Amino acid sequence: MKKESWENIKILIAGGGQAGGRIAAVFLRNGIPVGIVSRKKETIQEAREEVSALLSKAGKTSGSKKELDKIFLTGQEIENILRAAQDGGNPDFIVFPPENVTEEESKKRFLEVEKTVPPRIVLARTNLFEKPENMATETLHPERVVWCFVYPFALSPSAVEYGGIEKTGEEHLQKTGGLLEKAAKATLRLKNTRPGGAGMVIISALLLESARQVEEEFDISAVEKAARSAFEINEGFLTLMDWMGIQDTVSFLQDFSRTESPLFDTYDNFFTVPRIIEKKWEKEKDTPGSAPFFVNKRTLVREPADFMMVDMLKKRFLGVAFMTASEIAGAGLSEPAAVDSFFRQAFGWKDGPFALMNKTGLEQALRLVTERMELSHRKEINFPIPRNLIDRTSENKPWPV
Repeated sequence: MKKESWENIKILIAGGGQAGGRIAAVFLRNGIPVGIVSRKKETIQEAREEVSALLSKAGKTSGSKKELDKIFLTGQEIENILRAAQDGGNPDFIVFPPENVTEEESKKRFLEVEKTVPPRIVLARTNLFEKPENMATETLHPERVVWCFVYPFALSPSAVEYGGIEKTGEEHLQKTGGLLEKAAKATLRLKNTRPGGAGMVIISALLLESARQVEEEFDISAVEKAARSAFEINEGFLTLMDWMGIQDTVSFLQDFSRTESPLFDTYDNFFTVPRIIEKKWEKEKDTPGSAPFFVNKRTLVREPADFMMVDMLKKRFLGVAFMTASEIAGAGLSEPAAVDSFFRQAFGWKDGPFALMNKTGLEQALRLVTERMELSHRKEINFPIPRNLIDRTSENKPWPV
């Protein structure tokens, strides 16, 4: 007897919207069956559009309407799935993407599902800025709660960070890692979970640095060339923001700049969104579709006239990367070798940030961080110098990569 489509579902996504669609696409593009359920018609449509767009970019036929119809589950199919789960069947993994609902509604939705499924099933929270202590208190079974975050970039639609909360069981973390490694191009397991993640701190800082350079009226082609040269990558960070789109870029960076975020204790106003991004967002709201955000083809083919300016901007990018990478290592979020591997696989960097520091020389790396700090302070923007980078430099102790 042929199995019903719902019986094959390994991953159940309990929520729609762009985030739900993005998560679904990561699994679908690698042939892992998923199902999406949402009580809101508008979030179902948003998820459908996101899945279709990402699968089309990946050249997958599963982005067709007929295939998409199988993903979005009916009430009866959901009941069947939950009943099968009680009897030891699929799914193995239930993901809760952030939806446009109140915190109380989100908590209620999570508890409703948790009460229905057996403890062997992993429950994944995906809000980048959710506090681990909240995840721990809003659950009946903290041992099976994990955190994961799918990167919102068209350049790397299958890069994922994940980790546990204090009581998450190793068995559930390993099951999560196994599933994500089958689906994603690059995964980074965190030793500790902190709002904002680890790799996202580095990438967000570099996005902000590129916008600040444009705001200081440096030539866009020079900014892009400096970024490409610094990390030996094919596209700069302004192009990355264009791919994300202005709405997602603003929303994403604003979350990093919120004063209630634990990141604020370390970085203070470092993640403040530059006015140039806010202005472009205001323009986009008035004239939708006025893309590109920063870069056009004419800009990219133009060769910057001033080599020294490009070199100076390159050093600024390196200073930002070295500072943030050192900070996440000092916070115990991940091992340097794991972060480097993640950046090579997810973003095509020739060397990760820690290997780059070793190659640059720790004394020169610290000098670049210090110079970037001095420039930031002149503009009244905080730029912390991590203690571990100072100590390693004084001991001449390279990063273990």
